Amino acid sequence: MKRLNVLFLLFIVCTFCYAQTTQTLRGRVVDKETQTPLAGATLQISGLHNGTTTDGNGYFRFPRISTGRITLQISHLGHEPRQITQLEVTSGRELVLHIELEEDIKVLNEVVITAHTRKDLPQNSMASISARTFSVEEARRYAGTVDDPARMAANFAGVTTTSAESNAIIIRGNSPTGVLWRMEGVDIPTPSHFNGSSGILGGGLFTIFSSSMLANSDFYTGAFPAEYGNAVAGVFDMKFRNGNNEQHEFAAQLGIQGAEFAAEGPFKKGYGGSYLFNVRVSTLGIVKSFISEMSGKQSIHYEDMAFKVNLPTRQGGTFSIWGIGGASCTLREADEDPGTWADGSKSTDMDMKYLVAAAGISYKQSIGQSMYLSSTLASTLMDTELEMDKHIDRENPTRPFPVVDHTNRTCKLSLSSFLNHRHSAGWHSRYGIRLEQLFDRVNHQQADDDYQMHVISRKNSSTQLLQAYIQSKCALTGRLTFTGGVNTSLFTLNNDFAIEPRFAFDWALNNNHSVSLGSGLHSQIEPLYLYFMEVKSPDGTISTPNKKVKMTRSWHNILAYNWTISPLLRLKVEPYFQYLFNVPVVENTTFSAINFTTQPPIFENRFINTGRGRNIGIDFTLERFMQSGYYYMATLSLFDSRYRDAKGNWHNTLFNTHYVINLLGGKEFTFRRKNGFNRVLGINAHLMLTAARPVSPIDMAATLHKQEIAYDESNPFSQRRRGIEPTTDFSVSYRVNYRRCSGMLILQIKNLIGKQYLGQSFNQITQLPEDSYFESMIPFICYRMEF
Repeated sequence: MKRLNVLFLLFIVCTFCYAQTTQTLRGRVVDKETQTPLAGATLQISGLHNGTTTDGNGYFRFPRISTGRITLQISHLGHEPRQITQLEVTSGRELVLHIELEEDIKVLNEVVITAHTRKDLPQNSMASISARTFSVEEARRYAGTVDDPARMAANFAGVTTTSAESNAIIIRGNSPTGVLWRMEGVDIPTPSHFNGSSGILGGGLFTIFSSSMLANSDFYTGAFPAEYGNAVAGVFDMKFRNGNNEQHEFAAQLGIQGAEFAAEGPFKKGYGGSYLFNVRVSTLGIVKSFISEMSGKQSIHYEDMAFKVNLPTRQGGTFSIWGIGGASCTLREADEDPGTWADGSKSTDMDMKYLVAAAGISYKQSIGQSMYLSSTLASTLMDTELEMDKHIDRENPTRPFPVVDHTNRTCKLSLSSFLNHRHSAGWHSRYGIRLEQLFDRVNHQQADDDYQMHVISRKNSSTQLLQAYIQSKCALTGRLTFTGGVNTSLFTLNNDFAIEPRFAFDWALNNNHSVSLGSGLHSQIEPLYLYFMEVKSPDGTISTPNKKVKMTRSWHNILAYNWTISPLLRLKVEPYFQYLFNVPVVENTTFSAINFTTQPPIFENRFINTGRGRNIGIDFTLERFMQSGYYYMATLSLFDSRYRDAKGNWHNTLFNTHYVINLLGGKEFTFRRKNGFNRVLGINAHLMLTAARPVSPIDMAATLHKQEIAYDESNPFSQRRRGIEPTTDFSVSYRVNYRRCSGMLILQIKNLIGKQYLGQSFNQITQLPEDSYFESMIPFICYRMEF
């Protein structure tokens, strides 16, 4: 009731604000490769006769712009013109842009602005293939994203999620653990609440920071540039925006999933520095009541915060201090009535806690007119705790037996630095290093068949991962561009050294058609505790043979064809082939590190690097960008993902669903009234179609003995449930721009119509296995105010 009263009060406050239909648009224009300001750049808003130019420091300002969506055109002599479409201007906050222009390699007699623009291109100019940018506006607009960048990326070709309740993503048949998350130039742990809660590592419920913190960021699905190491599947390269450095602005959001508050503004007038802060708290108590798959005696809670402080110096450099942190916990109690103990989850107490954090300080400095240096010192932390007790005595249901007691803490200190150098208009390079000191502590105790607890692993360990890279982009002709580089990695624990050449060609056949080709080697280390596992030999001696395990290697090959049908419509086709080798597998078994889950059978096992993997497929994307109030995108991914075990046999991977189809779109309706109020109604929908993940056959004898599902791993992932599994998401938003604030009511429903197969569980009452599904819709409703 208190939450409803607060929500009603916020609505009343906004309703009585006086109407205003204008806002300030301002920002800065800089050279993309040197980050030096561009004076005299011309900016024009489509439909307006008056434009503006940047001052000597590259700054520009448009006062009193009408609220709604606008298109901004930017040009500067010697640079390629740029057009930014569908910028949303609201009355709640100023629109502040940081615009980067690329130097034009062609000698032109005049600069001509056209409507043609490549909105699909990434922010990183070194990326030529399998990469695209994503924006805060898209993360909020796409149905089912719940303001989550990871869920938004699941709409792109070649990407799918593990389930409706998880944001772990599968890229071209690879495990979610193969995705590299980078924040402000620093590699960070998976930034999700309840990481691994869906049974798959590499994702959880929500990303631990709000999408409103993000600037435009990049997402890669293969053959990424040389600056990215320690990843074999994909890359999220995220950046925080700077806070408003001229006026204080605030945002508050309240909904059934929790509360959020954000603030930003200058430190003092005329300085140019700013702060940006966001905090969220949630219990999900109301949302849980809609999800039948969750126990009624289960509590869920999470909280997170993120910040960035931007501090320019008199010497022209800039310090940035940033950080993220999220804590989540879930507590589930066994049902009191033994008659309801149909499966193991009903008779199990579970207490799970997850903490992830990262913080750093960065410094960027221009060196002359052709170079800039960027350096970051950072620290990260990931901590997981899991306790499970099982009630097995139906005559004495209050007496639990401990079955799992697991803690794992991973810390990292890192120093990264790179120098960006523009040699000429068509040639620029980047040189960088990355030094990481890794720490890991694991304590794993597990019960045997007689419910006696045993210490399986108790280790403190540390080592280093060192990386260095060089990459360069060169325009060979006006239409042919070459990008090449080398990433080197040294894992000091076993002196495993990897040299990874990477290259890409981009050939513009004409203004509407282009072909790209990319190839490169990539590598990744395993979770640190794997290397320090103690393995008992037949003679009783204990050793740590897994210290010799080498990095998993992957060779990516991609061909891409891009057809710009119109300035707003594009078709992209990407066939690809990935070959994985040096994959750790367990001797004399079918287990491979490719199929890591939350409870892999890895303890007390000896790994060898004889495993292989193969991902082959083709991605299709037809995308109509937002214009005239509507957009749509359709993607089709056809692929086959397989691995080879220690015995030399090939099998489906856990993630081999063979196909993924995504259909999404939306429409905005703008209403302008005589009193000046600007109202925008947005409707968005998303449909995903895929097949069920393959599963292993059930070993009935072992299942009856253990009273829980046990699989016959001699023929893994050889069975598949037939049929198509749909996931449907829907969202509606209603924004009203008032005089000094804007208010938005948002309704999002995940899995509105859908039924996803989760596998099988063992019914202890009928003594038979049963199919398990996730078929609940997950509603989110909130009211957001910006002022």
